[in-house]
Amino acid sequence: MKIALLHYMGAYAEGVPTGWPVSGRWWNADRGRDALARSWKLVDMAVASGFDMVTVTEHHYTNESVAPNPVIMGAALSQRYPDVKIGMLGPTLPLWNPVRLAEDIATVDMLSGGRTLLGLFRGTPTEHMAMVPASADTRALHNEAFDLLLRCWTAEEPFSWHGEHYDFDTVAVWPRPLQYPHPPIFVAGTRAEVCEDAARRHLSVGLHALAGPPAVNAKLAQRYRAAAEAAGWTPTAEDVLWRARVYVADSDEAAQADIKEHGVGDQLRGMVPSDPEELKALDKRWAAANDGVGLTHMRERSASRMVPDMAGSPETVVKQFLAAHEEIGFGIADLRFDGITVPFEKISRSLELFSREVLPAIRSELARRGDAAVASPGGSVR
Repeated sequence: MKIALLHYMGAYAEGVPTGWPVSGRWWNADRGRDALARSWKLVDMAVASGFDMVTVTEHHYTNESVAPNPVIMGAALSQRYPDVKIGMLGPTLPLWNPVRLAEDIATVDMLSGGRTLLGLFRGTPTEHMAMVPASADTRALHNEAFDLLLRCWTAEEPFSWHGEHYDFDTVAVWPRPLQYPHPPIFVAGTRAEVCEDAARRHLSVGLHALAGPPAVNAKLAQRYRAAAEAAGWTPTAEDVLWRARVYVADSDEAAQADIKEHGVGDQLRGMVPSDPEELKALDKRWAAANDGVGLTHMRERSASRMVPDMAGSPETVVKQFLAAHEEIGFGIADLRFDGITVPFEKISRSLELFSREVLPAIRSELARRGDAAVASPGGSVR
């Protein structure tokens, strides 16, 4: 079992209205610098406490992060933390030139000594609205970019690419990743057919608690493993990643009070425009890309689950984690502790309690159950 810290790096809400997109007039350089410094403190704590990985993601036009580029942040993390794996989970493919991305990821993998993991995601319509023309077919963009990226790392000779969305007379990516032929790749397992396609490609799958309770992700994991077996291979536990939000307090009552006061579990809050017309436009794009489900509908549908996926006292969170692990069978837990509306001291305390009380208990119980992958490596900070 590997434990990863998913961190958005530099979220700050002081003096900034909640909503998307965040106007540039609210930017304050000193607050942005201080927010990033606070983020480093949290990651330092996680690494020193024995987390196995640090993962970063891509979000634009939002004060949830001052580091929207996961590849740049991955390079920075790889140099600050020499002993843990770095997850770029991940680049939103429709927003990138896939050839340039292939070079950049290869460079970070070299810089890290081959310690990277990669998520290649389609992303949300909010990200598409930031940088992709409204008329673009983001699913087709993602699929072609995905295939081209893999070709960049596996082709033995220069090649040309003349596709529907990308057109290059000459492609010859140099350097290549240190990991051959590329770092472990996770695809977003949001639907059964995506999980099955990942299995046929011998790729890993990333599940998200936002899709539903553990039972929902357990079914997706089962479809993934069955498709892999049909394709002639058996995934390891670490081919299944589960991303979830965690909030630990001194007691269940304290956790519930903080959740109510600070909206800890509202994962879509930072994506909702404050302007009604912008919300209509974004709703339309979400519906077109999300099987007819708009952002407003999705948020309403998730209202009953707008609490962290694991929340409560250390004892309660241990039980929740072990139950989810037993049901889903994931080998990597990608855990997010931060939130744009949550005070820093609350986030820090939650991570401290998880590191000091939850993590050792989880590892002890999994070791007792015979999980051979359990380890407590710790890490160092440069």
